[in-house]
Amino acid sequence: MTQPRLCHESSPSEANDTEKVNDLRIVLVGKNGSENDQVEKFIHGREAFECEAPSGFSKQLSERNITVINTLLLQTDLSHQQIKQRVRECLSKSAPGPHVIILVLQYKDFSENDKQRVKYVLNLFSYQAIKHTIVVTTDDEPRGYKLTFMIWNNAIRDLIKECGERHCQFDTRNPEWYFQMLRSTENMLKEEHEEFLICNMYEDDGTSVDEDPESSDQIWGRKTHQSTKTASDGGVATSGKSKLNIVLCGNNPTLKNSVSKMFRGVTSKPREEMNKVCQKREGTIHGRQISVIELPALTRLSEEEVMYMRAPEKKVRHEVEEKLRVRDNEIKELQQKIKALESVKLNLVLCGNEGLKSFTSNLILNQSEKGSVLGSECVRRDVELHGRLISLVELPVLTRLSEEEVMRQTHRCVSVCHPGVHVFIIIIPDAPLNNEDKAEMEKIQRVFSSRINKHVMILIKQNPEHQTEKLNEETQSVIESFGGRHHFIDLNTQVSVLMEKLEQVVEENSGVCFSTETLFEAQMEKLLKFEEMKRRIRSLETLFQPQGNDLKI
Repeated sequence: MTQPRLCHESSPSEANDTEKVNDLRIVLVGKNGSENDQVEKFIHGREAFECEAPSGFSKQLSERNITVINTLLLQTDLSHQQIKQRVRECLSKSAPGPHVIILVLQYKDFSENDKQRVKYVLNLFSYQAIKHTIVVTTDDEPRGYKLTFMIWNNAIRDLIKECGERHCQFDTRNPEWYFQMLRSTENMLKEEHEEFLICNMYEDDGTSVDEDPESSDQIWGRKTHQSTKTASDGGVATSGKSKLNIVLCGNNPTLKNSVSKMFRGVTSKPREEMNKVCQKREGTIHGRQISVIELPALTRLSEEEVMYMRAPEKKVRHEVEEKLRVRDNEIKELQQKIKALESVKLNLVLCGNEGLKSFTSNLILNQSEKGSVLGSECVRRDVELHGRLISLVELPVLTRLSEEEVMRQTHRCVSVCHPGVHVFIIIIPDAPLNNEDKAEMEKIQRVFSSRINKHVMILIKQNPEHQTEKLNEETQSVIESFGGRHHFIDLNTQVSVLMEKLEQVVEENSGVCFSTETLFEAQMEKLLKFEEMKRRIRSLETLFQPQGNDLKI
């Protein structure tokens, strides 16, 4: 009988074990010691590195410090306890976890039972182990039609399929298989976001279902040709019944052990022992896989043990925390960038007298008089001013439009200012308002409602020869009706001063805009008031309508 050997770890730079940043940790799992040794020697030998790599091949992986853990976990003379011990040794030597598991197999010595043993061993590493596995065959695929060859052929082919078609044919004379293996590893690490395999080895009481490699299909879900799917915990469950995961909590370990055995249909006497680690045990009841985890009494653990009970290694925990910290910083940076971009743009809408809008537009945009385009349509123009993007929209005179066109243009002027209008600029002359100006002010107030007031700045166009800060009563009334903000402008007005005034309005509103939703709410509010008035009128008409008997004398 071949003596089962311990896991053997080798590295081309074993003296430099402190440098683990660029490690590539490989676990060789096989049945034949000499075949495993050949693969290991080739990986660490000079043959692969002295030849020219194929074009387009990434050297990132080949430049890593490769550590190989060589173990014969598939030998049939190993007991279940020995297999588990070897797996623990592999995890210790590949801490914090292997990047890739290479199955070293031979077509002529691989049966269906061997395939089940492979699944059993991989399952001991992790339910996710199959995603990190590559099959390397060291002999040629048998040709012929003998039944035994067909069985061997199908067993390995099925396994390769379950490994995502990651397969290499070992050849000592041609290093192409080595580069193919590295390419598969590179693709696999990209799919898994450069993560190594996190393995959780739990203590077991010798009664769980995974004691028998032949029954490992109960975990992998391929027995009796049932289809498989990935379970929520990363394991694999049968399509018939989903896996049932139970966590037992409490202070009494004996009671928890008894309940665990009851769930799994085990009748042996419960153990009286105190554990400080999670105990995971599995079984199958009524065709459903069941996993029972006994949580230790939390009051008997330190705070650190409670918080990090599931972390397999301190290094893993540190790496996870570091990644979370980096991700949080990236999110904060993105949020700041979004906020900065949103704060850079200033959306302005010009309303009021047509000639005065033209004057103000050209003042802000620093254009000549002929640059302004007037008409019955909203006009939007963009300009960068003092490092800030300005979107300026001129609203046509509403009193010259039909009701339908008024609704269309007001909605359009707000919708083109994404995410909304920061400031409505209403321009009036420093003189008594004429009837058209008064009607325009009333129209703006009626269409946009009082919700517009906190976004309005009244600009008063003055004659440079007759400047005064004293306002006539009519102008003062208009200013108050729109929230009370005003500013005088003339031909000598500095745009920077005007922009400061507009910025103050934005700050007062904490950057909140007058959006299309705000406009819709204002119009709905008007509609509801109108319907309420109609209802009250109908009610009054009914109340005062003369009855037939009252008409008789």
